[in-house]
Amino acid sequence: MSLFEWVVDTPIGRVYGAVAALVVAWMTGVIRPVVSWVARIVWSGLTWIGRGCAAVAMWLWVALTWVGSTVAAGVSLFINAPLWVHALILGQILVLGVRVLLRHYQPRLTDFKTSPNSPPTNASESLEPAPTISPLVPVRYLSRSPTKGNPMLVPRYIHGKDSDDVLHAERLNGGHVLLVGPRGTGKTTIARKAFPPEDVLFMQVTGALYPESLTVTHLPSEKGFSSVKGILLRAVLYGKVLILDEINAAGEDALTPLREAMSGATDRSVTIENCHPEMIDELRTEMDTRDLSSQLEVVESTVTVHAAPGFMVIGCLNENVFGKRATGLADPLLDRFSLRVHVHLNRDLVVGAGVNTVGIGLWAWGQRNPDKWQPSLRELVAFTRHYETVDEEFAVSNLVGRLPVEARPLVAAELAAITGIDEASVGPLEIDDDDPEQEAA
Repeated sequence: MSLFEWVVDTPIGRVYGAVAALVVAWMTGVIRPVVSWVARIVWSGLTWIGRGCAAVAMWLWVALTWVGSTVAAGVSLFINAPLWVHALILGQILVLGVRVLLRHYQPRLTDFKTSPNSPPTNASESLEPAPTISPLVPVRYLSRSPTKGNPMLVPRYIHGKDSDDVLHAERLNGGHVLLVGPRGTGKTTIARKAFPPEDVLFMQVTGALYPESLTVTHLPSEKGFSSVKGILLRAVLYGKVLILDEINAAGEDALTPLREAMSGATDRSVTIENCHPEMIDELRTEMDTRDLSSQLEVVESTVTVHAAPGFMVIGCLNENVFGKRATGLADPLLDRFSLRVHVHLNRDLVVGAGVNTVGIGLWAWGQRNPDKWQPSLRELVAFTRHYETVDEEFAVSNLVGRLPVEARPLVAAELAAITGIDEASVGPLEIDDDDPEQEAA
């Protein structure tokens, strides 16, 4: 192998060749100007960088000196200022600290009259649990974000989970929910706000409800009879969420169609006997149009409609009303609700709605005496408005007039004790045609 081949073909040869070329170029003076030019450029760059760092450091020192002088002057002025200036500044700092704390903590009233955990004051106020459905899951209210307008439109929590998420999960799994609690605690709002309006069918249940009202109602018409689909049939057909408010207001037989519709996760259906031919044709046409003919079974005049995905029933049940101490629902129907939740009116919800101290005291009394009377949030809000815009006697009389007759003496005595007004002057509002100015004259 020649020297040229060794230099060109081997790595070590290339290294030695490059070193030899640099030595020859340096010795002959060819590379010296290039190296000198590069060195001058590098030196100039380092010089400008150094000058820039020095300028920044100088201005930073000037700024720190000015800030230090200003702080020192302020401290000197504060030290030499009169005592009232010290008190004013410290007071402002204290107010700022209190405002910060109030943003994170809901204020609690400590009056023993308004404390929900205070023991009863006499034997007549002994704690006696109201009849409820077991098991019951408490609903918790998020107190850090009060909502203007409707105080019910706030996040509610079921065993630490958002109520909307819980209801959605029950719907996906084919379950049904029963919300149990006193009136005015937000049961209907919890059910409504969990789903889009177009997915919800709502019915205010009354004692005049009949089974046919839920499935198919035959009404007289010019042609003889016309059939109208009931709200349960529509919910089953279209996979809607059916909210039955005050479900225990209906008679036991009126809710019979619910048993079949809520029987399970896969075999839920509604059966209509003696169905009018026009309704059968209408159902067939609708099912064929939506390619859901498998959901419809027709045997002579008996029609069975299987529930579409998404069908769900949410019942809102008011305790201790409509003359029924318990639920007022038959056990077979109760068993079909996969989730039963007790909804109560807690302090955070009452305070967030702007109820005054007297109203909170009434709420606390109702919590200690659930079998006697429990105010709704609407009653407490109206009481607070009348109390603040008219006078306390007017507000108390209006509230007493709205109560059941058997609860009036107890509530009137409690209101008189809280407000200090004469119990004898507490009574329902009445029309008084006498002119108070003439009486005063």
